[in-house]
Amino acid sequence: MQFLFYNDSSRSQVALEKLIMAMTRDVSNTVSEVYVTSIELASGPPVKVFFLMLYLVAFVNAKSPLRQTRLAVYYVALQPLLIFAFLAHRKEKGFRLREAQFRAESRMVESVIQCVLNFNLIRDYDHITESLRSYGELVAAYNRAVSHL
Repeated sequence: MQFLFYNDSSRSQVALEKLIMAMTRDVSNTVSEVYVTSIELASGPPVKVFFLMLYLVAFVNAKSPLRQTRLAVYYVALQPLLIFAFLAHRKEKGFRLREAQFRAESRMVESVIQCVLNFNLIRDYDHITESLRSYGELVAAYNRAVSHL
């Protein structure tokens, strides 16, 4: 872990909650949700069924065997291009929604960590109810962000 080799000044500039989120969520989510989902989306059964139906409609409407062969070649060549165009179109929105979810999740975790670290102050100044209300609002914001995916 590279963070441990930073000097004290550099380590103090990184918030504990951001470090924890980077270690526990960001790397695994990037791999499992972005990369794997893109592969599944590009080669999944719905895509194959769509292109099969498209090809069958064109094949039935073709008049000659030569034209049917050309259509088959065109669709086989065109399929990857259409898949990548769809993924490129969807990528930006997916990343924005995922980023909103990550921000909401980070705020929620930051709140919990800050409450734990400052519990004596929260208790002494009788802010437990306010802390719970604030946390409830953060949970609701996180749930809204997740439901938009």
